Amino acid sequence: MRPRNVLYIVMGLLLLVLVILNWSVITQSTELKLIFVTVQAPLGVLIVLIAGAVLAVDFAVYSLNRLAWARERRELAAQIEQQRMRADQAEESRIRGLRESLERETSVIRAQLDQLMAAVRKERPG
Repeated sequence: MRPRNVLYIVMGLLLLVLVILNWSVITQSTELKLIFVTVQAPLGVLIVLIAGAVLAVDFAVYSLNRLAWARERRELAAQIEQQRMRADQAEESRIRGLRESLERETSVIRAQLDQLMAAVRKERPG
């Protein structure tokens, strides 16, 4: 289990214990002064609204981070694949160049060997 999930579970359980221990205070009706309005409501409603807002913001930020991470991961994977293809093409080009060079050298050596063999045959009567 991820440490972040463990932290959420521990915080949720702690909050639940605090709510249960203070239930009588939370359900008492209180005068709540919101910026432009005064409302008579239980303090628990305000706590639940604030906790919900914090949870929603945290979830949104976490989701956006996961999406950004996934997009960056796809982009990096595509870049890695492009670099791998470039490296393969460069390697194939080097191998092709070495093969051509080796064939040229081999043909030069073969031509020289043929000349040598012809010269040896001329010198030996036979």
